[in-house]
Amino acid sequence: MVRKSIPNLQPLTEKKLFFLILLGSFILKGILIFSVQVPSPDGIVYINAAREFSQGNFYQGIQIFPMPFYPLLVSLLHSIIPDWLRAEQTISWLSLVLATIPLYQITKTLFDRESALWSITAYSLAPHFNTYASQDSDNCFYCYHPCSFPIAKEFSASTFPIISKVKAVAPTFFRISA
Repeated sequence: MVRKSIPNLQPLTEKKLFFLILLGSFILKGILIFSVQVPSPDGIVYINAAREFSQGNFYQGIQIFPMPFYPLLVSLLHSIIPDWLRAEQTISWLSLVLATIPLYQITKTLFDRESALWSITAYSLAPHFNTYASQDSDNCFYCYHPCSFPIAKEFSASTFPIISKVKAVAPTFFRISA
């Protein structure tokens, strides 16, 4: 059976589809995240560590959770969003949505534009990743960042050489004890 290929999408149509899928993912994951009112057990640990960090008690924060980057990010975002749970959920929400961009770039590089659009559609609608949206967990944050490093390294190496070096070393600091 010969598969008929869909004619190449025009670049403008491709951009519109990409942003439409990104917007749909943003709305869907936002609804799922903000429908959760009770933090998970992990979320309580992250919030407690973030509270200690925001009060200047770095040692106590490390005692609560030994990998400080995520709770530090929560405490930083708490200065903008006054609710601790919502600050943590916002990080999860944005990380899950932003993971669409490197996924699209990787798939487009490996295959083609049509495959890339289908992959981000599947990612945006997949129940597994959408269950991450209902959990306030650092898994969402670590889902985005490993995907972004190869893309950032590939596209920024010629333009900004220092960025590629930082992005190549950065994963070490995120999960040093994992």
